[in-house]
Amino acid sequence: MKRILAASLLLLTLSGCGGKSEPYSTDFFAMDTFMSVKVLGSDGESLAQQCESEINALESVLSRTREDTDIAKLNAADGAPVTLSDEGAKMLSTALDLSAATNGAYDPTVAPLTDLWGIGTEHQQVPAQSDIDAALQNVGTQHVHENGDAVTLAPGSKIDLGGIAKGYAADLCADILKSADADGLLVLGGLFAGKYRAIFLATVLLAREESETDN
Repeated sequence: MKRILAASLLLLTLSGCGGKSEPYSTDFFAMDTFMSVKVLGSDGESLAQQCESEINALESVLSRTREDTDIAKLNAADGAPVTLSDEGAKMLSTALDLSAATNGAYDPTVAPLTDLWGIGTEHQQVPAQSDIDAALQNVGTQHVHENGDAVTLAPGSKIDLGGIAKGYAADLCADILKSADADGLLVLGGLFAGKYRAIFLATVLLAREESETDN
């Protein structure tokens, strides 16, 4: 299994023993970006749709721009404890573990800074250093307190799992395709054309060639 992140695209190639029929492809919008799933084999349609369903279900847990998700409710709780779903608790725990493993290089509490810069909106800006310093007071995993599935955030702190969401979604889809011994390609985020299309198709071919050589 190969995962490559470049030019805002995450590609996952899986080499299995799928059939040689034409791939089934589904394109959809999720996690604030365009995604595509292509699967070879007689079960390609079913498997691709399973991947799409898993991604949509995941978004219903972790999105912070939808009011009905675990993360949105946690961010809006203003210091009150929030009981997360099993998937939400698992994702947040994974994010906190990754933050610890990277000594804070990855930090799921970066949302105050994301909002300050206006990332993902039409109002992106370079904020004043004084505003950055103020926002940093609310950033850091020490502001997150877990008690089973119940989580409390310090007032002013917010969670943003965007740094791992697409990779996590790719792992879920990988499990679906791997269990069916199917070949597939996932493009989880962004648009690509021209030279980028050539780069990524070449990467897919190289990944397959390396996989076959390893076997």
